Amino acid sequence: NVRNSFQDTVNPKTHVGYLNISGPIYDSSFYVKKIEENLEDTDIKALLLKINSPGGYPASCQAIFHELLRFKKKKPIVVFVENSCASGGYY
Repeated sequence: NVRNSFQDTVNPKTHVGYLNISGPIYDSSFYVKKIEENLEDTDIKALLLKINSPGGYPASCQAIFHELLRFKKKKPIVVFVENSCASGGYY
């Protein structure tokens, strides 16, 4: 039916998660929480990660890195770098 086809087009059943890492990385808790939320959401089939960061604290960057590795085992990640991606941002 046309109505259902329209609804499927306007309201897709699957989604792509989005996470923006911008600026110095001092605290990883927000990013780790968002990555976990995107991983647990069954409607989200991938993650778009936008990075514009000069890096940050090593432990915080490592926590984000390990959470992204865990995410990547189950769903794909696409990374978009805007302007800067150095040190811990690159890691």
